Amino acid sequence: MTKNLVLGTAVALLIAGCAGTGGFGQRDIPLAFAPADTAFAFGNLKQAPKDYQALNTRWVSQLGGALRDSLERARRVAAERIEDPQAKQRADAVLALFQERVGQPGGLASMGLDENGLFAFYEVNAVPVLRLELADPDKFSAFIEEVQQRAGLPLPQEEIDGQKYWYFDTAEAEAPESQAPRLISAIVGKHLVLTLDVRSDQAPLTAALGLQRPEQSVVSEGVITNLNKQYGYLAGGASGFVDVKRVLADVIGEEGKDTWLSTKLAQKPDWHVDASCRSELQALADKAPRFVAGATALSSKQADIHTLWEVEPTLASDLVQLAAPVPALGTERGQFVFGAGLNLSSAAALLQKQFAAVNAAPFQCAYLQGLNEMASNSAEAIGIMYAASSWINGFRLELSNIDIENAQGAGTLLVASPNPMALIGMVQTFVPEVATLGLAPGGEPKQLDTAMAQLFLGEEQTVWAAVSDKALGVAVGEENRQALQTAINAPAAEVPPLLYLGVAGSVYADLMQDLDKEDLEAFSDSEFEALFNYITWPLNMAAAELYREMDYIEVQTTLTARGVETTQSIALKPPAH
Repeated sequence: MTKNLVLGTAVALLIAGCAGTGGFGQRDIPLAFAPADTAFAFGNLKQAPKDYQALNTRWVSQLGGALRDSLERARRVAAERIEDPQAKQRADAVLALFQERVGQPGGLASMGLDENGLFAFYEVNAVPVLRLELADPDKFSAFIEEVQQRAGLPLPQEEIDGQKYWYFDTAEAEAPESQAPRLISAIVGKHLVLTLDVRSDQAPLTAALGLQRPEQSVVSEGVITNLNKQYGYLAGGASGFVDVKRVLADVIGEEGKDTWLSTKLAQKPDWHVDASCRSELQALADKAPRFVAGATALSSKQADIHTLWEVEPTLASDLVQLAAPVPALGTERGQFVFGAGLNLSSAAALLQKQFAAVNAAPFQCAYLQGLNEMASNSAEAIGIMYAASSWINGFRLELSNIDIENAQGAGTLLVASPNPMALIGMVQTFVPEVATLGLAPGGEPKQLDTAMAQLFLGEEQTVWAAVSDKALGVAVGEENRQALQTAINAPAAEVPPLLYLGVAGSVYADLMQDLDKEDLEAFSDSEFEALFNYITWPLNMAAAELYREMDYIEVQTTLTARGVETTQSIALKPPAH
């Protein structure tokens, strides 16, 4: 990686998460540069509500100190890892500049940036483009000039159609003649544009920069407006879509219409996409043609995000049958709740149906041979699912006490079952003491006295068991006896969640801040990840503290006639006085 690329990447990482307020009309907002036929587009049509902007600004300010600490860690890593003295000095100088700016009041504003602005992320000619409005283009230009002065290394710059831009080669220094894509950054009017120059006539840089504007955009044609109306998304929240077939066409090309990417991939000796392969991949894309997402609520009290993977009607009607009701899951809150509901019999039947179709007409595409193998070897797994469907179709785990350091906790566990009494019979095989309790649906929880429980939980912890006509439940801790009674008799959600997570903000903050250096190392799968985690640790801890301002966070995935839907809901606490 070249020195210029390192410098450019550092700049891009800082500005990628920030956008400016701008003063353009609808025709000139970032989303207006996304073609109407783009493969994907996400962005906002206007700014978020004022109270949410104020909350976001305060949170960004609160993270300032942690960002300075993370930058200090980055300086230490650079000092230890960079061998070239000049490169080491440049990196330290640039990081020190960022520390100075984020450490002062209005740090982002001093760089021409604003955390509450408009942005767009979209595709044009198979090239990704991130477009942000700048609060003050002159301040941003001055900041970039100061970065270059501190580094003692001017960023390489070129010009096209009178528009200047910075570029950063992604090719290795020893192979400068390579035609690898270049990272491009430019200030176009009041917009900061980050994109790629793929150096191909099929994807001119003028189009990526927006100098060559699309005749029809997602704004002029109402694509985003209609999406927002269809799903109740807010114009002031980031919303958008991914057109799966269009993305696929960018990668594999269409008959008589290739992209620079499909052309480049076709030149690789191990890339084989013939007509049958293209047809089969497009048929799969038809099953789940579009992914959409957007905010449905944004205020100082509530923030709700919705995502949906749209599924074709026939498959969607099969998927709806998969989710199984679990008592209290999605209807009763707790300090920490996690659960799932899956009708294993329906799931097995759906897999059997799909795999039978594959076995009858195996895929010819080389990249789908794994599905052929899976289908031909599916009988045993499907049989296990059918057998297990008689015993279990979901669970709900609620933790009232979590001790990470000692790997202990207390709470309740419900196991939803089509035949709870038969499930008790199976459990008795492993825990004979259950047979002596005389559990019956509707009865009070009864204490389970087992040597196994004392071995794992300690003698001071009590264990309780109860059963209903829908579930078998256990509770650990005297304080959770009543919680078990409440949960096992609670109704299931009207639309059963496939997956559910609910957690109090303060509990999540405690969990995050209980992590230590050893946990950090355990979460790192590579040296790069370990360094990244080390650098961002102060930011992560500070972000965890923000969760104390959140009353409750719920995330659930449901299967509906529209497809696979996920909602994330954050209820914020009233401001302290």
